Amino acid sequence: MRVRREEFIKQPFVLTSNDLNKLYVNLQKWLNKIDFEISCKDSLKREFSSLEDLLKFENSPQKDIQSLRINGYTHDPHNRIYIMFGVGSSDNIYITLEGEEDAAMAINNSLEECLSAIKPWYHFLAHSMLYPSFIIALSLSLVIMYGLITGIIKMKPGYLFDRESLSGFSIVLFGFVLLGFGCLFYNIKEKFFPLGVFAIGQGDKRHRDKEIIRTVIIIGFFISLIAGIISYLIFA
Repeated sequence: MRVRREEFIKQPFVLTSNDLNKLYVNLQKWLNKIDFEISCKDSLKREFSSLEDLLKFENSPQKDIQSLRINGYTHDPHNRIYIMFGVGSSDNIYITLEGEEDAAMAINNSLEECLSAIKPWYHFLAHSMLYPSFIIALSLSLVIMYGLITGIIKMKPGYLFDRESLSGFSIVLFGFVLLGFGCLFYNIKEKFFPLGVFAIGQGDKRHRDKEIIRTVIIIGFFISLIAGIISYLIFA
């Protein structure tokens, strides 16, 4: 019996040389030929006929890998697997698997093990949870600006600190602060908690360097949170 899997997945990943080696060894048990193609930051695509050649790629910042395609098949063209890993913010993993049930199940199990292994510890932050906050902050600011233009929120000239004006001023200030935090969180998320990382060649060092910064950010966040709670309990 023949089976088929075709799926788009959104999952944070850190793909290392070891992860690729394990997946490659498992795929080789069922496939006759496996080749690779990468798309790089310099807008060029590079093809490799073996994993060994791929792992020799330097992956410099100028040629930073943006996506990796793995294409494997047997002598029968209907037995095949196609995997695409990407760093984009949309569905960043695409899988097509087709073949006889026994082989397809074994390959699928190996693939699921790989997907589980490459999920980083910060995966909950790399998801799009910060995008809605950014959109909400932007929307709120636009609403406030609309309110000021139309007069729904009133700020009387010369009476900045009366109750009505102070209320409107506070809303505006809160909106812009929220927008600022939204922009900040968005930039931090994109730079230090990316959806996809190819820790291959020089990319491995870049990943390890950012790992230190990620740890500092998380520790700093919890220290500020605990300090805020303690201050509240002391002065409440």
